Amino acid sequence: MASARTSLAVSIFMMVIAGCISEETCERVDTCSCKFKNGSIVNLKPADGGDSPKYTGISGAQSRTFDWNPCTPFDFEACKQVLSCQITNDAQYPAGTKETTFSVDSEGNVVITYGKSTSGSSERQTKITLKCDHTTNGTKPKSFTEDKVGSLSIYSGMFHSKYCCATGGSSSGGLSPGSILLIIFFPLLLMYFIIGILVNRYGRGIESMPELIPNYSFWADIPFLVKDGVVFTYDRIKTTCAGKCGKSGYAEI
Repeated sequence: MASARTSLAVSIFMMVIAGCISEETCERVDTCSCKFKNGSIVNLKPADGGDSPKYTGISGAQSRTFDWNPCTPFDFEACKQVLSCQITNDAQYPAGTKETTFSVDSEGNVVITYGKSTSGSSERQTKITLKCDHTTNGTKPKSFTEDKVGSLSIYSGMFHSKYCCATGGSSSGGLSPGSILLIIFFPLLLMYFIIGILVNRYGRGIESMPELIPNYSFWADIPFLVKDGVVFTYDRIKTTCAGKCGKSGYAEI
């Protein structure tokens, strides 16, 4: 049973690793550009407005508007060296700095997140999803939505432009290490079952199913092994929580 549990744990670990490796990323090159693993680059510099914000008057909630420049920091009243500025009737608030990070969403769009700006006890940050559109040099985001995380306000919008499209790199895009692992894994798994069945049938004389399946007892035990793992994890969490949140915790308070 112990060896079976070890085998199951190794299998799950390898699957998790393969999933993590295959996740697409876009590595930061500078404030407004990033590079994919295949060498292709998304670069917003041609859509930049220089020292002035390229896109102004972007609508937000509660009659707020935003000015946004993809790459070059700008100054506007109380907004100093920012890439996003929130504007109300009588005030301006920095909403994003040049300390950008890049990610790739589930649809393959690059998401650029500008650094946090602090005003008093509040923090503001802007996140732009880049939509590849070969028909336009750049369309001003229709609006910014707001999400609150504690004292942090995150303003999100979408930018459509041909400059959001990745260029260069290998034409085929290449295969990620995770994809290569999966391509190797499934044929090996199929070979494992075919060879195992043949060995059981002609080498050991087994004729009935499901006993013909190689290591049948292990595969039959998987549901119970998963159950044991879930119960074990639950008990560990319960024990840890009881130690930290039990009566001793109330006594300290």
